Amino acid sequence: MAGQMRLSVLVARWFLLGCVGILLTACQGSDLGQLFGSVTQERTLADLEELKREQEAAPGRKPAPLPKIPHVEPFQYSAGSLNDPFSRDNVARPWEAKVQVTLADDKVEDLGPDPLAPDLTRERQPLEEFPLDSMTFVGVLVAMGETSGILLLQGTGQTHEVRVGDYIGQDYGQVGAIELGTGTIVINEVKLGISGRWQQNEETLTLPGAAVD
Repeated sequence: MAGQMRLSVLVARWFLLGCVGILLTACQGSDLGQLFGSVTQERTLADLEELKREQEAAPGRKPAPLPKIPHVEPFQYSAGSLNDPFSRDNVARPWEAKVQVTLADDKVEDLGPDPLAPDLTRERQPLEEFPLDSMTFVGVLVAMGETSGILLLQGTGQTHEVRVGDYIGQDYGQVGAIELGTGTIVINEVKLGISGRWQQNEETLTLPGAAVD
C-alpha cells in the first residue's frame, strides 16, 4: 500500500513539472513568463554568491614555485681575427696580373712672375662691368689729333667714348688700336689658361657696314 502511494506522489510531481514547463513555454512573452524568469535569475545569482563565499572561505593554497632557469655558459666569439672564408683572395686568379705602377713625382718648373698677369690693384673703369658682346661700335670721333671710338651699351642705350689704353669688358681688355681705315677697335684681353698662366686674346669691335678682311 505504501509503495502505491509513493508511485502516485512521483507521478503527480512529474505531471506538475510538465505542466509548469508547458505553461512557461506558452507564456514566454507574458507577465507570468517574466515572473518565472526573474525568479530563476535571482536563484541563479544567489547560487553564485553562495559559491563565491564558499571559495573565499576555503583555505588558500601556496602558488607553485617558479621553474629554475638553467645556467648557460657565456660564449665568446674569437674568430674575428681569422681569414674570411668567402674572401676572393682565397681563390688563385693567375689571369689577373698584378702590376705595380709607380708614378713619378711631377716637378713644377718655376717660371717666375707672369708678364701677362693683370694689375689687380688698379682702379677698375666703368665699362669693365659689362661683357664685351654687350657693346656696339657706332662711330669715330677725331678731335685735337686724338681718335676716339663711340660705343653704344646695349640695354641702357647710353654711349661711351673710349681711347687707346682704356679698359673695357670683363676679361681685363685694353683698347690697343682704333683703326679708321677698317673701322675697327682692337681689344687685347688676358685670360687665365689651364696651365695657371695668363694668356693673351685679341678681340675686335667693327663699325656697322665696315669692310672686314
